[in-house]
Amino acid sequence: MSRVNTVGAELAERGLVRAATDVTGFGLLGHLAAMCRASGVSAEINAGDVPGISDEIFDLISRGCVPGGTEQNLKTAGALTEWKKATQQQKLLLCDAQTSGGLLLSVGPRNLRDVLRLLVDNRTPCHALIGKIEAGNRALDRSSLRQALSH
Repeated sequence: MSRVNTVGAELAERGLVRAATDVTGFGLLGHLAAMCRASGVSAEINAGDVPGISDEIFDLISRGCVPGGTEQNLKTAGALTEWKKATQQQKLLLCDAQTSGGLLLSVGPRNLRDVLRLLVDNRTPCHALIGKIEAGNRALDRSSLRQALSH
């Protein structure tokens, strides 16, 4: 929360990303669902590759230190997500409702190296490849997305 996501503007100005959003109150999955719906695609995320704020985050989650909005986000995500191997703690992290999160970027393979270099040069706290975009939209209908975004 102590850093501004200005690197996102630079990435967009250089045309290095296909889509981008900041991850705020709807959590990573809420914002990803909106991006996928708007683009007519779906996504596959490896929950184990999503970085947390610290190594202690899962201990805090297991002790019940979870924002109230996160529980609602998880309920909403359940209707939009095909869970495979994610633990309950990982699911909660993916739906974290805290604001001022990082950036979620959709980057084509030919721009990936340049984007990673720019993120490092701008001293972003972390950067990780967490999944891939897939053709076709496996998401639910528009009313489900509206409900997800209006909670």
